[in-house]
Amino acid sequence: MFFCSFAYLCSIDLMVFFMKRILLILLVFTSLTSFSQIRVKEDTFRKTKKIKEVKDERLYHSYDRDYALIKISMENVHDFLKPTFEFSTFDRLDIDKEINKKTIDISLDENTESIHISHPLYGNIEYAFPEKLQTCGIYEMVMVSDEDVVDTLKNAVEITSYPLKSSVFLDEEYVGKTPLTLRNLFTGKYDLRIEKKGYLVKDTTFFIAANDTLSFVVDTLKRIDDFAYQNFELGKKYYDGDSVTPKDYVKAIEYFQTAADYGYIEANFYLAECYYNGTGVEQDYDAAMPLYILVANKGMSDAQMVLAYSYYNGIGVMEDKSVAVKWYKKAANQDVAIAQNILGYCYHDGVGVKQNKSTAMKWYAKSAELGNADAQNTMGLFYYNSPDVENNYALAVDLFVKSVAQGNKEAQYNLGNCYFYGYGLEKNYEEAVKYYTIAAEHGHAKAQYSLGTCYYYGYGVEKDYQKAVDLFEESSKQGVVDSQFDMANCYYNGYGVEQNYEQAVELLTIAVEHGNGDAQNLLGYCYEHGQGVEKDFNKAVEWYSKAAEAGNAGAQCNLGNYYYNGVGVEKNDSLAARWYYKSAIQENSDAQYGLATCYYNGSGVEQNYQEAAYWYKASAEQGHKESQFILGYCYQIGQGIPQSFDLAAYWFEQSAEQGYAKAQCQLAYCYHIGQGVGQSTDKAIEWYKKAASQGDQTALLKLREFGIWRLDE
Repeated sequence: MFFCSFAYLCSIDLMVFFMKRILLILLVFTSLTSFSQIRVKEDTFRKTKKIKEVKDERLYHSYDRDYALIKISMENVHDFLKPTFEFSTFDRLDIDKEINKKTIDISLDENTESIHISHPLYGNIEYAFPEKLQTCGIYEMVMVSDEDVVDTLKNAVEITSYPLKSSVFLDEEYVGKTPLTLRNLFTGKYDLRIEKKGYLVKDTTFFIAANDTLSFVVDTLKRIDDFAYQNFELGKKYYDGDSVTPKDYVKAIEYFQTAADYGYIEANFYLAECYYNGTGVEQDYDAAMPLYILVANKGMSDAQMVLAYSYYNGIGVMEDKSVAVKWYKKAANQDVAIAQNILGYCYHDGVGVKQNKSTAMKWYAKSAELGNADAQNTMGLFYYNSPDVENNYALAVDLFVKSVAQGNKEAQYNLGNCYFYGYGLEKNYEEAVKYYTIAAEHGHAKAQYSLGTCYYYGYGVEKDYQKAVDLFEESSKQGVVDSQFDMANCYYNGYGVEQNYEQAVELLTIAVEHGNGDAQNLLGYCYEHGQGVEKDFNKAVEWYSKAAEAGNAGAQCNLGNYYYNGVGVEKNDSLAARWYYKSAIQENSDAQYGLATCYYNGSGVEQNYQEAAYWYKASAEQGHKESQFILGYCYQIGQGIPQSFDLAAYWFEQSAEQGYAKAQCQLAYCYHIGQGVGQSTDKAIEWYKKAASQGDQTALLKLREFGIWRLDE
């Protein structure tokens, strides 16, 4: 705290004090009227040389050579004299103001004839130059005053500071270090400044009269760093706001600016934030960027991140991914997890830096170890897709769980997949639905689709087509092509919505533009059967072919059927068998049945009952009723497979239960004669009736052999 206390030499009562002050004023007034004025010392005005004769002309570089230079020195003039100079003609340097020097250089026009000098204590004089001034001439003159003026003004100013040895300036002139006593000052007002490196400058003004003794004590100079920190904290208080101090960005900026001016680096960051975001001040990227760079170069990671983001996205600066990578790397090297994660992405995809997946994984791993949820999810996916890594799924699950704990929706979706497919833990549809639901609620498009699929098929939840449709719709809005197909499929079949072939075709048309094979196949089917569009076999073949070439198993099977039956294309058993095979190895049961038939009949391939039986069995095990019937027949006669009446009866029954009339009739025969099953006339009649009800003529004839002419008998 800076304060001034006035102490007089003796203790007096109030009345004596005022009387002495009045007497002092009278004394000073009398002195002023009786003392000699300040004057120019006799025979001191003379020309010394020309400016061009001065060897070191740099001393006069500011003077125009069209002017004369007068050097005025003072003798017996008090240190703190403040004379005022006025001139009879134009003054180039505008010197008619207070000057505080013992020697004064004045540049004058050659037509200047006189000089006027005034001072409140010494009085006024007018001095006419004894000769005309010469351009570029250098003149000297000396000014003096009477000795007794100084002797009568006995006073003192005592200056002390903590810490000691602070520099003292009086009217901007250095006068010493504290503790310091200045004596015999002229009556008047003075500017006092106290400075010390590392501390705030203290300024004050005082007035002193004759016989006064003033005492100034600077009670602990405030350290600059403490002052700067206090202003920064005040800025933060107004910037953040609380229940006591409401937010005030304008005040915050004022305090931040003061703190920054006094060297508090972090304050520059908050000033940059205000300019960058237009908070409390008009948005100004040009003002923000230099401040960010200042603190970023001092190692502040937050500023490095802002610069990286700005250069990456071209905000406030020209977009430059390589510069962005430079700043991300600086932050990453300070263990900023998010910077490490982004740097991993840049190296992985070659953004702003040469692609290096090994370096990318290094940065992802560092970020994951520091707990970055995105990096944990990325590393989880790396292990999830790395079957050659030991315990890869277990490692993936561990990382997904850590990321999920931080609310990462990608990890929620991926953990749902682990539960759905049983990767790294036991398959659990209910748990899969749980994590799909959490991610879907956070707007994750693929999770919405997967959850819709669960409701569509009843995986882990009760089947609900309406919920499935709603989820497919939400997902399709975010561009998930599979959702657009499933929405179309729902409209096609009337699942969860009213059946609408036209709406289905509209959605399929969108999906096929994105190369969805299922959509291409279904659109081909719509053209084949004239559903939602005019029937067109050529269009059907076109879409089946596109889907088939893209690897869609259903389309490959349909295209095989076209070539096998010669519908929409010229009949070609060889191409039929080829497309059946492509689809069959993808476990399409219809294609397996078609391929088995080709081998059975030798259509497009060499006849081979063993191959036929193999593919019939593959199809039958997937529930294909026609394949189940023919496989039963192969077992019954031992064609392409070892004969087995028991297995024959088994497969006949599997097909019959699905309502296949031929299998029902053949199963009835097995019961009739007791082949592969226990003989039972009642069972035989029962299955013959089921087959006959579907118009099977063999079953009707067999029933007549039993004397049954009507099915209700």
